[in-house]
Amino acid sequence: MIYCQSYSTTLKRSRDDFIMGIPLMFSHYFDKKNESDGLVSPSSTRFGEYKGNAISESISHSEIIDFMVRRKKKEKIYAFYSSICNDLKNRGF
Repeated sequence: MIYCQSYSTTLKRSRDDFIMGIPLMFSHYFDKKNESDGLVSPSSTRFGEYKGNAISESISHSEIIDFMVRRKKKEKIYAFYSSICNDLKNRGF
């Protein structure tokens, strides 16, 4: 059995991540309502069981994959990945 689930993140302000903030500014230039993590929109992340935003605060694409993440966000990101592992374990995977 294959179980697929997906999550998204939202970069709320371009200043929250300098690198991912640049493409976010371009996407907001064309559509102010366009949400993304600086690289991927939530609608593009949906496959399998879509579970919404991984973390409610402003998190960029590079931060959620643990690249150039600030220390204060690391604990929340690591807790998110631990919760995925625990959920999969509880489901019998």
